[in-house]
Amino acid sequence: MGNIHTQTGASPDIILSTLLGVMGMGCQDNVDVQPIEGLRYPTSLYTLVLAKSGSKKTSVFRMLIAPVIQWEKTQKAEYGAAQAEYQRHEAIWKIELKAHEKHYQKVLKDKGDVVEAHRQLDECLQQAPVKPVERRLIINDPTSEALTRELGQGYPVLTLASDEAGALFDGNLFHKISLLNSLWCGESISVSRVSRDSYFISDARFSILLMLQPELLNHYLRKKARNFGILVD
Repeated sequence: MGNIHTQTGASPDIILSTLLGVMGMGCQDNVDVQPIEGLRYPTSLYTLVLAKSGSKKTSVFRMLIAPVIQWEKTQKAEYGAAQAEYQRHEAIWKIELKAHEKHYQKVLKDKGDVVEAHRQLDECLQQAPVKPVERRLIINDPTSEALTRELGQGYPVLTLASDEAGALFDGNLFHKISLLNSLWCGESISVSRVSRDSYFISDARFSILLMLQPELLNHYLRKKARNFGILVD
């Protein structure tokens, strides 16, 4: 902390809060906490840092988040290579599958060795290449639908992180408090959509690390209060 304070001039409170948020981001998919038998909790953190303009919060955020950004760049390069290899294997596999299907249809028609043809087709189906999943830790401005889709159909470990988070509170994600509560607890969530495939979020890990100026949060809270008919000065 001392080194970060020397370089940025930020207060210890800002540095410590941000550091804890980044630590939670980095370990939430590897470590759970079990205080007593039968009770197990994620190490995911919901962190909100309030700091006025000129407090060096952005400098602290960028310094501490830099290793995560570098990790994501490495993962993106590895994903690109894995995706290219997957596409090659998939092209070959589709040709082999088509040949086995034609052979199976011919054997059925000619009343040949159906058992063996079925075994070969089934074996080919089981060898279908697995599509790689891109690993990343940070998501910046998701809707609730985009977030659940990422966790349910992509890499199930994410952190909503921003050093200028004011605009996020105008989005629909913070209208879904029950969703955020469930994600923080690591609960399983079933997502059903009329126009898209349904999916299931299981054992996902989700953290929040947001920084914003106090007046922006106060504006958001006043607006929420007015929506509930509460008068706020």
